[in-house]
Amino acid sequence: MKIEPSHKVLITVGIAIILVIGLYLISSTITKLTGYAVSNQVNKDSVNSDFTACLEEQEIKFYIETENSNEALKNNEIIPYLPNIEIMNCERNKEFCEYHGIMFFPTWIINDKIITGELTIENLLEISGC
Repeated sequence: MKIEPSHKVLITVGIAIILVIGLYLISSTITKLTGYAVSNQVNKDSVNSDFTACLEEQEIKFYIETENSNEALKNNEIIPYLPNIEIMNCERNKEFCEYHGIMFFPTWIINDKIITGELTIENLLEISGC
């Protein structure tokens, strides 16, 4: 029995769909059982309330220099985890920032440690000790 080329394509597409769904279900099950996503990145859902509570105890300041503060904050992945963060826009407070030696943006001060540049959740975990 000879299979037509169009049927071969349909069979191949069907097998590919089954494989993709199978891989998704397996990784989803692993994520539910371990609490971690199958990747090198921290799963935002796995950041628990202990982490958030720990961050609330930290002294965290965030210095930016932009016309549109809301846009800068919206694009930062860790801002949602920092409800008690002190944010200073150096575009509007140049003298204050210059006086405190803040010249590069973004700048973070976490427990008296000065960090310049963007932070990821992984960086925040390490620096804050949470």
